[in-house]
Parts: sequence; C-alpha cells; structure tokens
Amino acid sequence: MASTLCRLVIPLFISLVSSNDLDKTQFEAAFQGRCGMDSPCEQLCYELHDGMFECDCKEGFLLSKNGYGCMELNTTMEPMMHDDVDQDIGEDILYQKDASFSAELEIGTETEDPESSTVQSSTATSPTIQPVQFLTSPGAKGPAATSREPDPPTTGSSCLLDCSAGGQCTLEGGVHRCQCPLGRTGQTCDTETEVRSPRFSGQGWLAFPALRAAYKHVQLQLEFRPESWDGILFLTGERDDLAGDFMVLFLYQGFVEFRFDCGSGVGVVRSEDNVLLNQWNKLTLYRHRWDAWIQLNGGKRVQGRSKGLFSRITFREPVFIGGRGNTSGITEKLPTERGFRGCVRHLEINDLIYNFALAPTGDAVKGFDIEECVADRCSKVPCKHGGKCLTSGDTAVCLCPLGFTGDLCETRLDLQVPSFNGSSYLRYPGLGGSALSWLDLLLVFKPSAKDGVILYNSHRSDGVGDFVSVYMSEGHLEFTFDLGTGAATLRSEDAVSLGQWHEVRISRTGRLAVLQVDKRPPSQVLSPGAFTQLSLPLNLYIGGVP
Repeated sequence: MASTLCRLVIPLFISLVSSNDLDKTQFEAAFQGRCGMDSPCEQLCYELHDGMFECDCKEGFLLSKNGYGCMELNTTMEPMMHDDVDQDIGEDILYQKDASFSAELEIGTETEDPESSTVQSSTATSPTIQPVQFLTSPGAKGPAATSREPDPPTTGSSCLLDCSAGGQCTLEGGVHRCQCPLGRTGQTCDTETEVRSPRFSGQGWLAFPALRAAYKHVQLQLEFRPESWDGILFLTGERDDLAGDFMVLFLYQGFVEFRFDCGSGVGVVRSEDNVLLNQWNKLTLYRHRWDAWIQLNGGKRVQGRSKGLFSRITFREPVFIGGRGNTSGITEKLPTERGFRGCVRHLEINDLIYNFALAPTGDAVKGFDIEECVADRCSKVPCKHGGKCLTSGDTAVCLCPLGFTGDLCETRLDLQVPSFNGSSYLRYPGLGGSALSWLDLLLVFKPSAKDGVILYNSHRSDGVGDFVSVYMSEGHLEFTFDLGTGAATLRSEDAVSLGQWHEVRISRTGRLAVLQVDKRPPSQVLSPGAFTQLSLPLNLYIGGVP
C-alpha cells in the first residue's frame, strides 16, 4: 500500500468524528483559553479542563472545519463541506501549540470482492452501511466500518448432527448440539422461531445496527437475568478490534462494569453492589461526553470519567448484546471475554426500545445461539406499544403506557377518567417555581384501597429536600410537605369511605397549610424551621410513583 510522510505545524487540536450518518459528520476542535467575549465560537461555547474550550452548534447546524463557525444543514455549502470531510477523516491526534510532528498517511485502494461484486474501500472513511453487512468469504478483508463474520465455535472432530440454515455443531459435556442462527431452533436448526426475550448461552450474541447520533450522549436501560458472574452485556465502538473509540458494559466477579474510551483514555465505572444471580436486575447507564454513571437495581449512582480531552465517541460497529460478536482485542481491554449467560427482556437506548426479533420483524440484523427465555411468565407475555411485564407468583400482566389498554396493551384508549391499579401512574411536568410561595390543590378521587399515593412532586429524586405528597394511609387521607427544614403532615380526622367520590382541598401559604376533605371542618399545620418557599422541579406523579 502506498504511503506518504508529511510535516505539519498546528496551534490547536482538531479531530473528525462521524456519527454513522454522513449528513451529521462532526468536527471536534479545542482552543486554549476560556469562553467569553473573546472566544471565536459562532453559536455555542463549552469550557473543557486544562484551560481549554470547544465550540459547538445548535440543532440543524454543523461545525465548520475551522472549529468555531457553524453551517446550516441542507444548504448549498453542505455538499462542499462533506467533500472535504471525506478526504480528511482520520484518527484523533492531539496537536500542541508550536509543535511539529510526522504523520504517516495511508492512501487507500479500492478492491472488489469477486463474490459480492461490491466495491470496498480499505480506508477508514467509509460510513457504516445500514443494515450491517457481514463478510462471509474466508479471509475477506474490508474497512473498519464493515463487520467481519465472527469465528465459528470449536467443534468436535466428528459431529453427529447435520445442522441446517448455517448452524454450527458443537460438543458440550459430551453431547453434540447445534448452535443455530437467530430465527432458527430445533435439534438441527430446522424450525423457524421468533425470539421475544432472548436467552444467551455464553457463546451466543445479538447484533443491531450501529448507534446513530450518539457520539455525545447515550442513555441506556437494560433488564437482565444473569446465570453466571461474568459476561459481556453490551459492546460497540469504532473498530472491530477495540483499537479506537468504544463502549463496553459487562459483568465481572458479580459486579457491573462500564468502560468507555473517547479516543484519549479509558474511563471505568463499577457498581458497588453485586448483581442478583438468577433474578431480574435493572441497570441504567448514562453517558454525556466524558462523564458517565451507572445505577443498578435502583441503588446508588456510581460516577466515572474518561481520560484526556476528546469527548465524542465514533460508532461504526454494530451494537452487540450478550457477547463479543465479531470483536477482537477483548483481552487487551477487558478482564473477561466470556459471553453472557442468562436472559434479557428489555433494552432501551436513547428512547429506542429494541425488538429482539430478526429484521424486518424486529431490530436485530444477526444473531447466533439464541433461544427464547422461559425464566418467568413474562417470556410468554409480549406486551405491545412499550408496555412492561410485571410478574406476581405464577401470573404476569402488562403495565400499559398512557393511551393503551388490553391484556397485551394492544388496544388504543382515549383516556377520560383514569383508573389506577396500584402499579400505574401518570407523569406530568413538575410544579417548578409556580408553588414557590403558595399552592392551592383541588382533588376529586374514589379510593378502592386504604393505602396508596395520590400525588407526589419533589425537588430531588432521593427524597431529600422539598416535596409535597397526598396519599391514603390506613384509610385516612394525608398531606405531607417539606420546605427543606423538616416535614409537616395533615391527616383527615375521619377515615374516607372506599368506593365513593371525595373532594379534597389543600391550601398552602408559606409555612402554613390547610386541609379539608369533603364538607368536614378544615385542619391546619405549620412546617418546622424558618424556610417559607417550595421548589418542585422534578416530575409530578398522579396515582403512584415509578
């Protein structure tokens, strides 16, 4: 392959980051100094660490190559910009002021795959093609943006099964079995199936298209039921050898660990608690630029930060769930390369809830050695329209989102008077500063149980600080509020009757609160402390809390 050496002198660093969408190719540039009147940023300016700042653009604009100007999308200048981008894509490099360096630039050549009759480039400039294409010819080579076929499993010297549909025969514990591709099951992979809640064997995996528009921000929710203490849950990145940017979520010695690299150093976040083996666990992951946190089973949020100045992650590889897929270089980056053993029933990334079935029915583009999870009743209850399955003993029900009803949330509903079942709720924007000095509430409700939350709004998610709450307790209606110096509670003198409509009026001015139920005499209370104002920025919940 031809190569050229050049010598450059540049007073700042600039890197090119692609979000797998040519229309959203981004530049990342950092300058010495601080944001302010003298910064060159045309629209947005963000202060970094080490006395640096970077510029960015509002939605609908792209950052120019100079690192500070903004260019509107879909303008006549945009194609010219992308022409330049296509020629300059490379790896992130940090340039120091007044320093010089030597850089070897590889000039890519185009090769034609005789089997696929498609032209493939050997440079890193190729975007990820949707859907993901896996090369199946032996020894096939392609760009980093194209995934190679994972290595086949180790098989016995003589297999007794004739696995169909591309299945692989393997020997486990002295017994031969077929490892089937996604969508196939049976002793020889001869039966078609649709996977709703996948179970992973430790050697299997699912592949989804590469993440889009996620180079700065990723929010992930995962519900999983592990059968072992180690295994890869989620893996994606820039290259299939983990040499560039990447994000990996895995189990190691019973703890959840998240590792991510924006191109200038790995960040590590590890849970403080063990996962619950053979039980359903809920994991929330949040990453914004360098910073990330994870929360396991509603516990403490554990935070971490990646190293260096680069803050964006390039995603060109597929999203792999349950195993490494086609990825190599695992042992150099992670303490384990084992696949996940257990079930997954919910995966949500940046508000997209993934369907585990094979495309076009679902979102998966490929899969291997996956079977349907039968760990609990939810595996037989495919809730629709984003509904979530809840188990209780031997029964399972779907909790439907607002606007849907039915056993599987299959029926649209025009909601007029909501009915709550003890596990449901309505969410509204919080009262914010509108209740700072005073608050008047009028509620009309018909209880069917002696206990339950009717209304809740707070300042913090951990329950500390300001909040208001209306609820049933042992058949009485109670109103509790806290202005930041201690809670005060009002309780109805008589129990409210079940199955009948009641009217509640609550009034608060400063520290004084008044409660009246139906036509009964009102009661009042003063909150402790000297604070008189109430701040409620978080969501307001009616009928329950999540």
